[in-house]
Amino acid sequence: AVIGEIEEALGDLQEAETGQRGYLLTGDERFLEPYNAAVAHLPEQLRELREITADSVQQQAAVGRIQALATQRLASLKDGIEQRRHQHPILASGDLERLQSGRSIMDEIRSEVEGMREREESLLRARAAGLAGDSSQARALILGGNVLAGLVLLIVFILLQRESASRHAAQIDAQKHLAEIEDLYNNAPCGYHSLDKDGLIIRMNDTELMWLGHTRAEVVGKKHLTDLLTPEGRAKFDQQFEELKRTGVVSDVDLELVRSDGTVLPVIRSAS
Repeated sequence: AVIGEIEEALGDLQEAETGQRGYLLTGDERFLEPYNAAVAHLPEQLRELREITADSVQQQAAVGRIQALATQRLASLKDGIEQRRHQHPILASGDLERLQSGRSIMDEIRSEVEGMREREESLLRARAAGLAGDSSQARALILGGNVLAGLVLLIVFILLQRESASRHAAQIDAQKHLAEIEDLYNNAPCGYHSLDKDGLIIRMNDTELMWLGHTRAEVVGKKHLTDLLTPEGRAKFDQQFEELKRTGVVSDVDLELVRSDGTVLPVIRSAS
């Protein structure tokens, strides 16, 4: 019972992550259904886990740590959802840090779950060993218990298979939406790029790369936008980039980009 409850609690957290990830990628509120269901169900799971481990100080302490970590993880997921609701970029600033933090928390939860499972299995083995020396009635009970355990494992396996299939379908759907978004971005009729706070290019779509005659490997993460501007354009860019960081938006700035063959490409640039 304890192993089943901790697996279900872990499954709830994974469902919440899957739902939030789908929403971050698409902005579609329907992806939050598994997240909302997990948020509603998880407290009940943890209460049940506390009740059925009341005879073990170690397990109670582990449940407390899992509850604290789960609360922290759900808060992080909620923060990501709220930021997605107010920010339009596919990946808002801070998302990578939040993903790394979330992975660390989930690793801690999995470690606690594994520890609880091992203690329960150890307890089960100890009890089985105690019964081994009893009478034929005890052996019959063990045999019956093993059969029952096999049935329980079979039921759990079937339920996990169903859950896995459902989760896989949701992941495929999310990946499909991501591919559509990437296709729209890369094949847009206008040039798109993203810069970090220092002006380093961290994304550029296929359209702009084609215009400039560069490959993605040559530009992304290696060049600043100023590397692709004429001297006059660099001075103008420095001024409007500071304005962008101060106000959050600039519109219709005339710049001149330099192609890989040395020719000049005049552009009108807007940014947010």
